[in-house]
Amino acid sequence: MMPKSSNLLQTEESAYLNRVFTDIDQTLMLVGTSQSTQNLSVTFEKTFNVVTASNTQDIFKALGSENIDLILVDTAGDNELWIESLRYIRSSSLLNLIPVIVLSEKNSVYEQLTALELGALDCLLKPVNPFLLTAKISNYMKLMKNVRELELVSSTDGLTGLANKMQLDTTLLSEWHRMRRSKRPLCALMIDVDHFKLFNDAYGHLEGDECLKSVAEVIKHVTGRDSDFAARFGGEEFVILLPCTEKSGAEKIAQTLLTKIVALKIPSASKQHKFLSVSIGVSSCQPHDIDAQGIEPSWLLEEADKNMYKAKQNGRNQYCL
Repeated sequence: MMPKSSNLLQTEESAYLNRVFTDIDQTLMLVGTSQSTQNLSVTFEKTFNVVTASNTQDIFKALGSENIDLILVDTAGDNELWIESLRYIRSSSLLNLIPVIVLSEKNSVYEQLTALELGALDCLLKPVNPFLLTAKISNYMKLMKNVRELELVSSTDGLTGLANKMQLDTTLLSEWHRMRRSKRPLCALMIDVDHFKLFNDAYGHLEGDECLKSVAEVIKHVTGRDSDFAARFGGEEFVILLPCTEKSGAEKIAQTLLTKIVALKIPSASKQHKFLSVSIGVSSCQPHDIDAQGIEPSWLLEEADKNMYKAKQNGRNQYCL
């Protein structure tokens, strides 16, 4: 069993943890129904922001108001709850990247293997010294924070801050599967900065970089929904994915982009237009088209790319669907 409140962290130990291990922004979720779970909550409130959950519904609700750094699952009490919780955590796209530690009361290799097979980062046998457990949790949090930061760097375009091509490929596949499940359309915009080579030749590559960053900021502003996704495709080309969006919605986004980019009033290097502009190709796919026409995810970008070149051929500073 876990130590009672009289054996909780000593003042000196708590001060040491606050100074060395903990971060005021770290949030720990405790999952369990037993008295030992409540004791743990009292212990960890000294060093973490603590939220508790007694079922999978509580876990999901907590995500709406908290950024969870680590989940600690206590197996005491309901023997099926912790298994159900782990399965739920690993099946959720919102939860499956959050590290999980399981606290087990049984000195059972089978239970420990079950926890690890269900995706737990570690499975610890009780009783556990609360001082060492708190330090271990904090170290796991820091480790996963570093992993997430590395993942962010590897998936982000260094110049614009948008997602990069590799992340675009991953997200496109994910959104394609979501389209099939939700039976809602998926749209894409391929955006190309008009006469960008002339702009670089006229104003230099440093100004060219600033130009791309300005265009990216407009794209970030226009893609306001959490589900919208924007990436730098390469060079002066950008892509926007719009899940659960009809053609009319994609056209509205395209027109807004055209207007806002011209409104930047960046000088154009071409005599065709006074200010910098973009050409946009729009594509849209309905779920029933996938099987009927046998199309693949790459089709969505290929179609948007074709339409973008049509927009250029038609005079630029416009979109084509």
